[in-house]
Amino acid sequence: MIRSVVICAGISLGLAAGLAGAKVLKAGPGERYAAPCAAIAAAGPGDVIEVDAGGSYDGDVCAWNTPRLTIRGVEGRAKIDAAGKNAQGKGIWVINGDDTVVENIEFSGARVADNNGAGIRLGGSGLTVRNCYFHDNQEGILGGTGGTVLIEYSEFARNGHPDGRAHNLYIGAVQRLIFRFNYSHDSITGHLLKSRAHENQILYNRLSSEDGDGSYEIDLPNGGLSYVIGNVVQQGAASVNGGIISFGLEGLHKTGPNSLLYVVNNTLVNERTGDALFLAFRKDLPVLPLVINNVFAGEGDLVRAGRAELINNVRLESPGFVDLAGIDYRPLASSPVIGQAIDPGSGSGQQLTPDHAYVHPACGVERKRAGELDLGAYEYDGYGKMTGPSDRCSELPSSEAIAVADAAVFTRGPTAPGAIISVFGGNLTDSTAWAQTIPLPSQAAGFSLELDGRPLPLFYVSPGQANAQLPIDILPGFHTLSVIVEGRPGPAAAMEIIPAAPQIFRTPDTGAAIAQNQDWSLNDARNPANPGEYVTIYVNGIGGVTNPVPEGAAAANSPLSRSALSHSITVGGATAEAAYLGLAPDFVAVAQATFAVPPVTAGSQEVVVTVDGVNSLPAAISVGN
Repeated sequence: MIRSVVICAGISLGLAAGLAGAKVLKAGPGERYAAPCAAIAAAGPGDVIEVDAGGSYDGDVCAWNTPRLTIRGVEGRAKIDAAGKNAQGKGIWVINGDDTVVENIEFSGARVADNNGAGIRLGGSGLTVRNCYFHDNQEGILGGTGGTVLIEYSEFARNGHPDGRAHNLYIGAVQRLIFRFNYSHDSITGHLLKSRAHENQILYNRLSSEDGDGSYEIDLPNGGLSYVIGNVVQQGAASVNGGIISFGLEGLHKTGPNSLLYVVNNTLVNERTGDALFLAFRKDLPVLPLVINNVFAGEGDLVRAGRAELINNVRLESPGFVDLAGIDYRPLASSPVIGQAIDPGSGSGQQLTPDHAYVHPACGVERKRAGELDLGAYEYDGYGKMTGPSDRCSELPSSEAIAVADAAVFTRGPTAPGAIISVFGGNLTDSTAWAQTIPLPSQAAGFSLELDGRPLPLFYVSPGQANAQLPIDILPGFHTLSVIVEGRPGPAAAMEIIPAAPQIFRTPDTGAAIAQNQDWSLNDARNPANPGEYVTIYVNGIGGVTNPVPEGAAAANSPLSRSALSHSITVGGATAEAAYLGLAPDFVAVAQATFAVPPVTAGSQEVVVTVDGVNSLPAAISVGN
């Protein structure tokens, strides 16, 4: 699928031009040209401009019509910040020449009056962008009128504008877009990738909204012949649009390839709650999109509006990845995706079987398999050579690393003394075991966890996950968590302890708070709690209590172990009367919050628990009239 295009960052069209007698112009300190734009102005068709990464080029903006230029950073990645300037009211570099190659350049700070200032504004036909970094512009790349746009091994971050009309990158109606081995994330209101190309090959990328408030992760508004294969796609909780991939929603191309879409062997994770969906398709597509061998995790409809041919996809309700919170979606040994894919065949003359995988950050690796193909963007164990710039893309991350998350919400970050943690990794142990006694044991199936050398009580261990309780007397600061298997040290990770880090336990199917009404019945939409009635939810990480309980032991009914820190509870933004926040009697390490529902609107309302000034993530309860 990628064999027809050179994939080594050190080989470019510019090298071929140099062999044919084109000039090499050097820009930077001590060179004939002090900055890139001066060299570009002096260059002729096919010339190569080498930009010394050690130079300062802030405010060096320009536009040109010269075709077939190659502009590359040398001795590292050259940095250009707009510094309040722009070319032609459009951006940093306005490229009107055809078939330009840009390598090893960083673009930032593009701002214009139209709110679409771009790192690269493309007016010409054909562009190659390789190993570049576009960040904190109004647009990363914008435009294009024809030819092929190839973008690979590049990063796009925090581009956009609050009006939602600017994006991390926005490709115009070019003939073909090849977008592969890239990392696009944290866009500002806009999309991570928007393309009106007549053909789109979106292969082996990571498109993750993370902490951004962007819209679609992939938006193909005019359809076209489109391949979305082997990508890692994540929609964060703050996304302003519930959809992840959209196709044909603004009208189909009148000419060119038919509007055919192939969505194959991607891993898509939705962390947005509420009105969420994965795929949004135009209702009257001439041919149903083929959606095959994908992994879907999180809330949301698979398809809304239009229809699709859904074949051999899987929904995962519990983590089956190396590091869910860290967006490392390689499967664990226990994952149900292993060996479950089928041969996707070919589509419109192109093989659909993934032959590479994304490696973070913005690298690639050959995807191989000894047996049956795995579902999603990765194989559990089957990789070949790395591809990409040699200074970044030389080593595949180990699947034996561990990630530490809060056990209530599976997010990484600081946690509190006495909290329950979940540790994720690959091949932690050979078997699965649950604690059978209280106090909890510190070893199970030959496996143990130690915090600064201190064994932790274990709830559960498996090849891919272990749950444990932190010491109640651990001091705030950074500590080292280590895996011990059969007495031998294994992977380790740093973790931060703070006085309180509350999080609400949720149901695995809906993500709502695990909540009980005043009569101890389960709170849900069919059985809501009315204002003035009491509701109990379960909380992790409340920190210190008035009657400390030894770790691994169950809390007593009397005396109760109440929160020793300042705390409050809100429902739908309204303050609730907190009757009790403390350890739940007869439970190990689990806290409970009991509160009266304030007078709020009936329906689903978000609850937030605050302890020592730290807010939990919101979780919903159902409120009646």
